[in-house]
Amino acid sequence: MQRLVSVAAIAIAFAACSSGGSKANTFSIQAVNGEQPTPCPAPPKPSTNAGVLPFVQQGKTVSCLQVSQASVTEKNVAEAKAVSDIGTAWDVDFVLDSAGADALNRLAAAEQGKQLAIEVNDVVYSAPPVHTADFHGRGAINRLDEATAKRIAGEIKSS
Repeated sequence: MQRLVSVAAIAIAFAACSSGGSKANTFSIQAVNGEQPTPCPAPPKPSTNAGVLPFVQQGKTVSCLQVSQASVTEKNVAEAKAVSDIGTAWDVDFVLDSAGADALNRLAAAEQGKQLAIEVNDVVYSAPPVHTADFHGRGAINRLDEATAKRIAGEIKSS
């Protein structure tokens, strides 16, 4: 299966995201237009709008990514699941509906060599460079621990 990111081009993190209460979970794939130092301003509302989102690695915000309007959102996710990868690493694999697959392919074609931000609940978990224009409707957030992968998959599925 082709993945949205390769193990060599990953940037994954933990974040304290609320999956309870009345807040709806968000998921988006957006073009990265720039980067700025921390602290980050408040995320745009909704986070699928253009603005600045925190990029978190190993539980710490390492930068703030300027992102475009979302091309793919939680409405385009048909399936998301946590899967064991190499050793103790876990991934979140997701499958998009046909509209989401088409939108991701158009975005990837336009952003070749640039980064795409994969956001869940106002936090960027991955921002890989794009090296293909056809993802076959699939993507992944790589190299998470088991608990984080299961939490993120659950948040995406409950969006």
